[in-house]
Amino acid sequence: MQLHIEKGVLNTTVADIARRADVAVGTVYRHFPSIDDLVDACGRAVWDLVEPPPPGLLRGLESIPERVACLVDAYCEAYGRMQRLGVDQAAFRAEAAKSPPLAAWFTAWDERHASLVREALGDRASRSAVAVLQMLTRWDAWRALTAAGMSEAEAAVALRHLATSWTAAQNGEGGLLH
Repeated sequence: MQLHIEKGVLNTTVADIARRADVAVGTVYRHFPSIDDLVDACGRAVWDLVEPPPPGLLRGLESIPERVACLVDAYCEAYGRMQRLGVDQAAFRAEAAKSPPLAAWFTAWDERHASLVREALGDRASRSAVAVLQMLTRWDAWRALTAAGMSEAEAAVALRHLATSWTAAQNGEGGLLH
């Protein structure tokens, strides 16, 4: 996993892994018969360490603002864990087109994200409303704020404020949430 973070998934070889682990190349292949098996195992490890917001996160929260705030906070926390691991989601996304297990990881991440966004906004939300909340809860938005010098907490507050203010404004008569 650390080599994938340092060199990228596609630039990490089995020989690199064997050297880092101080084992023979055959030992790596015994545990991971293919590169895809190895990438899949690393992806599962990252998933477990990052702890993406779980299904059911919003259960019991009645109002849209409560659900949106909870969703933003949960994703910001996951992105903080991701960053502390050294994972650059944008760099890994760029490699996903050439790595089926990495593409599958992002598909699972994106499907869960989309499902939670729809749950936060409710059944009557328009596609536009869903798209805006997805954008405000993506790694790219959080990373842009932290890269600009905001702390993780400041980025979370800013995104929570943007998301809850925007959804409140859209909840009026004829808004995007109707």
